[in-house]
Amino acid sequence: GCHGSSPPVWLCAGICMRGTAEEVVMESIHQCGDALEYAYEELRSDEEVVTEEVRKRGDALEFACEELRSDKEVVMEAVRQCGYALEYACEELRR
Repeated sequence: GCHGSSPPVWLCAGICMRGTAEEVVMESIHQCGDALEYAYEELRSDEEVVTEEVRKRGDALEFACEELRSDKEVVMEAVRQCGYALEYACEELRR
C-alpha cells in the first residue's frame, strides 16, 4: 500500500537514483499521493507541491508548512478532497 510508517521504497530509490528531490516528490504524488509526509521541509513549503498533493489526498495538509496551512486556496483544495482536512488548517481558517 501507499501509506506505511516509513518512506516508501520507491521514494527512497527515486531520490538516490534520479532527478531532483522536487521532481521525485512530484512524480510520487502522481503515483500515490503520500509523498508530502516524507518530503524535505523546503518541499513542504512549496505551494505547487503542496497543492498537487492535497488535491489527491486532502489530509496531507497536515504535513504542509504553517504558511500554507494558512493559505485559503490551499486549504480549500484540501477540504474539497477530504472534509476533515480542515482540522489541519490554521485556527483562523477553521472558524
